[in-house]
Amino acid sequence: MEAVVTQRTTETPASPAVSAAPALQGWPQRVLLAVDDTAESHKAVALAAKVAGQSNAEVIAVHVHPIEPRKWGPYEVETRFEAFSLVHDAVAELRTAGVKSRGIVINAPIDRVGDAIGTQADRLDADLVVMGARNLSGISQLFGGSVSRDAARKAHCPVTLAS
Repeated sequence: MEAVVTQRTTETPASPAVSAAPALQGWPQRVLLAVDDTAESHKAVALAAKVAGQSNAEVIAVHVHPIEPRKWGPYEVETRFEAFSLVHDAVAELRTAGVKSRGIVINAPIDRVGDAIGTQADRLDADLVVMGARNLSGISQLFGGSVSRDAARKAHCPVTLAS
């Protein structure tokens, strides 16, 4: 089953501090950075900045705004302001590191977050996905699933996990 994804883009011009160095062959040129409000996600931002700094790649910070379907209508797990703030903060950190970056917030059902990340990676033609990974136990993965596993299954590019 495909995840229903609604895209909202918050793009701002690239930082003037970003160099125009030539691209390195074989290195990623477009990195999708999946962000949320976890310590692992903060590590993923640092990792994406490092990769992009070495390859002069563009980093696109993506946050999936999870929507939980309910009988009376969709329930937002977080506010839209919180979702956009996560992306804004990641983009600001990347730009401080001299990385060309932009951000996107997409909506998806809460049980399809990983699929939405993988689908977005394909839509953006990403060469690499960088995301945080919680170290879930086997039982937690069995009952709750794994966002990183679902993203890796759906994306047609490598997925690097920071934990």
